[in-house]
Amino acid sequence: MISISGGTFLMGAPEEELARNAREGAQRKVAMAPFAISQTEITYDQWDACVADGGCGAYTPPAGTKGRGLQPVARVSWRDAQACTASLTKKTGRPYRLPSEAE
Repeated sequence: MISISGGTFLMGAPEEELARNAREGAQRKVAMAPFAISQTEITYDQWDACVADGGCGAYTPPAGTKGRGLQPVARVSWRDAQACTASLTKKTGRPYRLPSEAE
């Protein structure tokens, strides 16, 4: 895990930006508290260990084009990822969650 300091920033594109898409919404100030995030993607090995330990919703995603092992896990939904963080929280007693869009 790596620590990220909190702070504020403007999220979204200013209205005068060339090629601004309407879905980018109004620019707004976002404040974030400090948080920690994994330095690397979750690998198939890590996901498989979670499943073997009775977690991650017991879902085993199919191998990617480069196989499994140390490759970043693929073909998991948001719900699957939520199950993974819940498993980590239960196992460690520390809170885990997915990062927000701003984070």
